[in-house]
Amino acid sequence: MFMRNLILPIFCILFTAVTGCNSIRYSSHDQYAAYRGDSRNEMSPIQTNQSGKVQIALILDTSWSMETVLEYTKGTFWIFVDEILRQNDQYYTPELEFALYEYGNPTLKRKTQFIRQVVPFTSDLDKISEELYYLSVNHSIRGKSFSGAALLRATDELNWSEKPGDQKMMIIAGNENFRKGPVDYQRAIALARRKGIIVNTVFAGDYRKGIQLWWQDAAFLGNGMYRNVETSIPLEKYYYPTVFDAQICYFNTQLNYTYLPYGSQGNYSWNRCLEQDKFALRFGEAYESIRALAKCRPGYRVPGWDLIDAIDTRQIKLEEIAEADLPEVLKNISREEQLAYLERMRKSRDEIKLRILGLQVQKEAEIRKQGRGIYGITEIPFQAVVKNIRPAETFPGTKGKQFDSPSPREINRPEIPQQPIPPAIRQQEIREQSPQIQSETEVRLQVENQSREQEIMQRADLEKRQQEARDRAAQIQREAEVRRQAEIQSDEQQEARQRAEQAQREQEARQRTEQAQREQEARQRTEQAQREQEARQRTEQAQREQEARQRAEQAQREQEARQRAEQAQREQEARQRAEQAQREQEARQRAEQAQREQEARQRAEQAQREQEAARQRAEQARQMQIQNNNTGIKIE
Repeated sequence: MFMRNLILPIFCILFTAVTGCNSIRYSSHDQYAAYRGDSRNEMSPIQTNQSGKVQIALILDTSWSMETVLEYTKGTFWIFVDEILRQNDQYYTPELEFALYEYGNPTLKRKTQFIRQVVPFTSDLDKISEELYYLSVNHSIRGKSFSGAALLRATDELNWSEKPGDQKMMIIAGNENFRKGPVDYQRAIALARRKGIIVNTVFAGDYRKGIQLWWQDAAFLGNGMYRNVETSIPLEKYYYPTVFDAQICYFNTQLNYTYLPYGSQGNYSWNRCLEQDKFALRFGEAYESIRALAKCRPGYRVPGWDLIDAIDTRQIKLEEIAEADLPEVLKNISREEQLAYLERMRKSRDEIKLRILGLQVQKEAEIRKQGRGIYGITEIPFQAVVKNIRPAETFPGTKGKQFDSPSPREINRPEIPQQPIPPAIRQQEIREQSPQIQSETEVRLQVENQSREQEIMQRADLEKRQQEARDRAAQIQREAEVRRQAEIQSDEQQEARQRAEQAQREQEARQRTEQAQREQEARQRTEQAQREQEARQRTEQAQREQEARQRAEQAQREQEARQRAEQAQREQEARQRAEQAQREQEARQRAEQAQREQEARQRAEQAQREQEAARQRAEQARQMQIQNNNTGIKIE
């Protein structure tokens, strides 16, 4: 609970951005007259020229111990925004961009070092408010808060402006050791300094403990401010409710209906704007009235989804928008009627904003009577803020510049009674003016008398001014009441006509929508019948193709069967021919065998005959020998 007042130093640091934005101003008296609503210039009192940029990265520790601080940040975000826009000269409106990071939440991934970029730089303040509202802490696990790693990641990931004179800063809040983590915070801050980024630190805890944990050193290296928080102040004490809050909230509702969402995301963004009003109302009507006041500042523009702001800022032309992306009330009417309707809504919006600003002036007067600040907060936080503001000439691009135009804050600043001169200083003045007075007693008495006379004159002067202010306020209120009654009657008639026209247009739109729907249904039925016919044709074609494939397959199978039968027959014939050939071969072999055997027998018989012939010759020879032998014997 010791961290509840974290919002005060964050507010102090944001106030530095407020003063830094004064680095670019207009020196022309005509431009200042244009802001004041001079009739010679066509510029509306609430239309301003935008130049310069303020980039603020909020890096919030969402570990379990920072829940109360997170809740306070949600409940004072629109005070930050309105203070930045209010403190600048109203004819100079900076382009305000916020980015949001969270770190130290144990539900985040370890590989990201428990750091998450919630929203990159965006000028959609409702988006930042929405994401800030949905931030939460985890009570079950204690996270690891790496401040140096969070600074380094925000420096590397975000699209920081490189234009000279633009203000860039990071505000990191937490209560852990700043040196904790894998990244050296000095290296991260050095990288931020090279990009011209100011690093401000807010420690939730004792001032000396924050110094011991290196939070002051980080702010010193980052050319920023170190603040600590240790006072517990209930959130409801930040706001002082007045009778004007309900009226401002009522006109804020009327202001919402002057927006004309266009494009595919128009209605979504418009509903988000309404949701932020509901979120602000969660903290009371006093806080919602502060958001309404911020929406009336020239710096609150939503050209991304509001047609009027988009055309006024020249981001888009009416003729370039497709018919489907136009608001419903601008469809199916002529260009002249569209321009006339836009002009009526623009004037209505300007009137509502002026009413809200007028009620805020009365609210501030009521709050100041109670000794509080313009938002109902006591003056103590604002005195701390003023002590930490750096002069505008210390920011880049402002050194040596001369500004001729008077500041509206100086022109419209309420008169403050002169404070009594301290007696010691008054004594010195009297001594210098009257050297002949030597007695300290006489000097003291003269100083006391003059002081009492001065106090009496101041009281009388203050009472006179207060009475005049009350008389002027009563007169203004009476005149405003008369004008309001006349305007109410005129507005009621105008609204009745508008409602009738709107009802007629809505009826025509419904009829056109119904006709289009019927035609669409007829086209759909025709297309459906056509698709069904095509499907049937495709089915029949597929069936015919299937049957053809089946017949082809059947024929192929029959052909294959015939081929197999023929092949079998050929194989049978081949086998038969082979068998026949084998039988013939065997027969030839048997015949040859028989022939060989016959020849063998013939050779044997021949041999036998030869042998017989040989025996016969031998027998003949023997007989001849015998005869010869017998003959010789006879001779002898």
